[in-house]
Amino acid sequence: MRCARRRWEFICLAESGGQTAPAFQRTEETFQQDAGKDLFFPALDEEKAIELIGMGSTDMEDPSERYIAAERLKFYPSQASTDALLKCVNDRSSTELYDLVARRKSIESLGHFNGEFSREEVVETLVSSLQSSDPYEVEVAVWALSKLGVKTPDVVDAVDAILDRDDVNKRVVIQSLAQMNSKKSVDKISRYLDDDDLATRCSAIGAVYSMSGNDAVMGGICDVLRSNDLNQRRAAIEDITRAKYLPALDRVIETPNSLVLKSRAVREMVGAENRREDLKWSEDLAKKLDILIWDNPRSINLLGTVADTSKARSVQRCVNRLFNNDALQSYLGAKVLLEDHRDNDEAGAQVLDRFNCMEYFDYFAAYHVFKALGWLSYKPAESLLLDNFRTLPPRFFNHKAGACLSLCKMGSESALEDFLKIGKESNIWELTYACLIAAERLGDDRLRRELQDDSDWLIRSRAQTELGFEHLTL
Repeated sequence: MRCARRRWEFICLAESGGQTAPAFQRTEETFQQDAGKDLFFPALDEEKAIELIGMGSTDMEDPSERYIAAERLKFYPSQASTDALLKCVNDRSSTELYDLVARRKSIESLGHFNGEFSREEVVETLVSSLQSSDPYEVEVAVWALSKLGVKTPDVVDAVDAILDRDDVNKRVVIQSLAQMNSKKSVDKISRYLDDDDLATRCSAIGAVYSMSGNDAVMGGICDVLRSNDLNQRRAAIEDITRAKYLPALDRVIETPNSLVLKSRAVREMVGAENRREDLKWSEDLAKKLDILIWDNPRSINLLGTVADTSKARSVQRCVNRLFNNDALQSYLGAKVLLEDHRDNDEAGAQVLDRFNCMEYFDYFAAYHVFKALGWLSYKPAESLLLDNFRTLPPRFFNHKAGACLSLCKMGSESALEDFLKIGKESNIWELTYACLIAAERLGDDRLRRELQDDSDWLIRSRAQTELGFEHLTL
């Protein structure tokens, strides 16, 4: 089969050029920034999406286009989009699956608008959806109401009552009640502290802690970080993030899950602003953040998973693991490549060939591939890494950070000016942090000096800390 090397023009527009970056951008804001607008259905603008969502599914050649239109309108917050989405939700004339999923997606898009348009009517519509016989519509309506910050007693009571329904996902409801700070729901939520479904259990633990301050329950959620199930670990991290539970910092950093999820959790724990009375900046905290961003597979807790035979440690087996959607397997593959095959050009070539032969962009694998190429010091990949570091859009910040640090490990002097430029201009803290590490490990302290007055307290504090990055090892 002919290998097709991926290009990114179909995914991204260039980074915004040369503008002074705001102090700090949350992960959610990064992903919402034109996310998907140019990745899927580039010809579907707001006007066309409104036209499609207004049609009956029986009048359409492909009725799934109503769902696509509802999803697309998320990127066009306006009164016209709001009116079209409300009309779709309130049209109850059909129970066809295509129309049900279009209503669900319309509710989700209204939630993303945060009540900016026709707030009263939107809230009224969402509350009506709580009575729907479609449990998925109910779940997304609950989420949207919490996203809008609705906390009126009647709405909170209506959401609380949904916990008594057997057909609705309890996790979504519990998280929303915590978001609404419904302290009177704590006793009812406490019934789920030992739920057999670990994702539901985690949401209950996080909610009880957030609303009661009872940190005795949090041991249970930390235990789930050691689950062999990726989704259960993800649920635990999400609820630790919501609770901003600082004692879990070390465990989150070493958990085998995606850097995006973990860095978001860590930032929520330490704070967008330096206001936590129980947190003081220190070299110890700096080292923990360094380890998080450096993301050496040897620093990850692989939960007892090992590769203990020659076959399990073969290059081919390790390369295959990089493309596994469970980060535990990806980290294991990278760890064995680092331990057994470093500076092995044949191993590097296999990683790069497998990547270039993919006919689609594998979001999860790409990050681990970029990192593995650095651990292997595979110089022929330098141009690929530099190209992606320069051109990937903000929502791929983890890939950019991975490419940056791999270029640093290769000693890529040609990337230095890019480290300095992107590190100075980016408002994504993980990417700035990676550039700081990379530039300094190449022996250049200009970025550190520049960032000592940065508007983001975390970046400013790290730049002012005398601690270098020598403790980050291969």
